Amino acid sequence: MKKALLFLAFLCCVSASLAQVTLGVYYFPSKTGILTNNYDPQYDSKNTFAGGAGMNVDFRLDRATIFQTGLFYASHNQKFTSELQYHPTDTATILKGKRRLDYIKVPLFLRVSHKLTKKTDFVIYGGPQLGYLIKGAGGNVIYTRREEDPNLTAFYDLPPSKNEYYNKFIIDAAIGAGLDVYLSQHFTFNTSLKFDFGITNTLNKKAKTNADIPVTYYDNYKQFYHNYTFALLLGVTYHFGNDHLLSPTMRGRR
Repeated sequence: MKKALLFLAFLCCVSASLAQVTLGVYYFPSKTGILTNNYDPQYDSKNTFAGGAGMNVDFRLDRATIFQTGLFYASHNQKFTSELQYHPTDTATILKGKRRLDYIKVPLFLRVSHKLTKKTDFVIYGGPQLGYLIKGAGGNVIYTRREEDPNLTAFYDLPPSKNEYYNKFIIDAAIGAGLDVYLSQHFTFNTSLKFDFGITNTLNKKAKTNADIPVTYYDNYKQFYHNYTFALLLGVTYHFGNDHLLSPTMRGRR
């Protein structure tokens, strides 16, 4: 009998805790880029289409506030063009390339909602994202211009990217806003716009190419790199719990 009562108490605790938890999946097409301090036409970066997907776990703190975490995959792409000319009589050569960085990320967000209609909430959220690099591909432009004629190139290299060229762990700051649309007691459609910016440098300043040149070396100075992303999130979440006296869900109390 004692074991049965303990088991019943355990079920009640689990039910009460799950009543405050939602699980969701989402997909996000995005525009990605890398902010640099290099404004030389020798290297011209462009915003590039990318995307990702993941799942989130929400822990409700009160009626309007949620702590949100999860796990998602994000592809961070960037196209670039580069102009190469060694001699004044040469025709400038335009090289095109693309850099691709794939990350696994963990968001740590606070999410606040405001009721708009009976079935719609406006939400705003933000916080840090922890990222782990799983793949670095593409190329890195490394060059030096001639001192006597800065329009001409003295040294140029485009070594293929390696994971070692990039910092393995990064931290982003993210903010977003959107809508929650309640489809039923248990399911909600979520959509939002999110912007995130890399706080930590993308490139590994200690990394060097096979030519023993730092990968951050551009025209005799070191360049910084910070990822940024504009994303449209589309997802569905599942709300655990039912409307009953032992563990009423927050949705049931709205």
